[in-house]
Amino acid sequence: MTELNRIEKFIERTRDEYLFDLKDIISIPSVESEPVGDMVFGKNVGLALECLLKMGEKYGFQCENVDYRCGRITLKSNSKKEIPYKEGFENEVGIVGHIDVVPAEPSTWSCEPFALTVRDGLLLGRGTEDDKGPLIAALYAMRYIKEEYKKELPFDISIIAGCNEETGMKDLPYYLEKHKAPFFSVTPDASFPVCIGEKGIMTVYVTIPECLSKIESFTGGTVKNAVAGKAESMLKNGQALPETSDISINKNNVTAVGITAHAAIPESGKNAIGILAKYLLENINPQGKEKEALEFLREAAFDYKGTVFGINCEDEHSGYLTCVAGVTTTEGNSITQSFNIRLPVTKTWDTVIEKIQNFCNEKGYVLKTYGNSKPYYIPADSKEVQLLLNCYNEVTNDEGKPYTIGGGTYAKIFPNTYVYGATQAKYSSLLGAGKGGAHENDEYISQKEFEDCIKVFIKMFISISEKM
Repeated sequence: MTELNRIEKFIERTRDEYLFDLKDIISIPSVESEPVGDMVFGKNVGLALECLLKMGEKYGFQCENVDYRCGRITLKSNSKKEIPYKEGFENEVGIVGHIDVVPAEPSTWSCEPFALTVRDGLLLGRGTEDDKGPLIAALYAMRYIKEEYKKELPFDISIIAGCNEETGMKDLPYYLEKHKAPFFSVTPDASFPVCIGEKGIMTVYVTIPECLSKIESFTGGTVKNAVAGKAESMLKNGQALPETSDISINKNNVTAVGITAHAAIPESGKNAIGILAKYLLENINPQGKEKEALEFLREAAFDYKGTVFGINCEDEHSGYLTCVAGVTTTEGNSITQSFNIRLPVTKTWDTVIEKIQNFCNEKGYVLKTYGNSKPYYIPADSKEVQLLLNCYNEVTNDEGKPYTIGGGTYAKIFPNTYVYGATQAKYSSLLGAGKGGAHENDEYISQKEFEDCIKVFIKMFISISEKM
């Protein structure tokens, strides 16, 4: 019997168990909230971490709660290599993911977001793809090595589960204060086969002061790193306004519905902020600063390449810069709009920031910046990339090629880490545009992808032990 046959039999034997474990962790709405005691990122994030660590204990692994910033589940090796693979790093292979998730609005889903739904070969629920599902796949890959594999590996294996990836990445820097990093890690926070570059990411806030007159409030979006799927405006005086396919009216309240999408792939969404601004421009006859503000929101929300600021650019490795209007808020008569900007891997931030500042100065707007992660790029012919690529191709019989992404993962801040998995392009968009992906409604990972992920991780552990 081949190793792959043994892995497939193991997966068949444990299928009900992984579905049970996935159901448990998906049921916890682990969106960051106010601290509760030691749970620094909120009660539900803390409960999700505890849930994952209890699974690790159940299967006989060593588990550690790193002060509710991270969790660590470790398979210790009895034949651990004494000479370090890399000076200053632990002789350990890590799978680094996160258990925090973005919010989900139940009314926009076809199923309960915080419950596992198995339908037509898909595993649906918030976090099934990003990142709870891949972490459970990693747990089962570790189980196989512990329970079925006949050789001792020369290194430990650890799942390192962060609790703050979606809203700040304050988790892994804290982990690195307590532990050495593994000499080799992957983060299953995108897709297979292997990512070799990530765009830089920055969020900016543009405030248009004292601009509202007919409009009482204008709000849109739920998170800064996604295309806004909904926007609302309360008017000061009621008007007989027409409804459209995207616009509903309830007395003085005007609501626009778009299609949400991850900020890394805004072309798959439809920004409700732009829809609402366009509607108000055409139907309430705004004047002066209010008209100018709505025109800015319309142009900036519909144009996700930064053209409104003059920052549009691209490169051959990672494509074009994206600039996504995510969250709109109102304070008094002023509007503030967030923009999530993703910078091509060969570009720098200096010119981008300067151009946005100049735009705001000319308009009389107020600019605030938040974060500023640099892009990175890894040569496709490196031995690590080739090892990962071969593991994926051998398991799936695909001829996958390395790629770059607009997303931001732990690979930017955790040493020796490669973006690897957990989805496959051929299983994306099965539910249509704007559905099924990370941060989208009806988020899913197919059962085939999930089980392939287990196989690929097992193959990776074995290949690292043999070739590195």
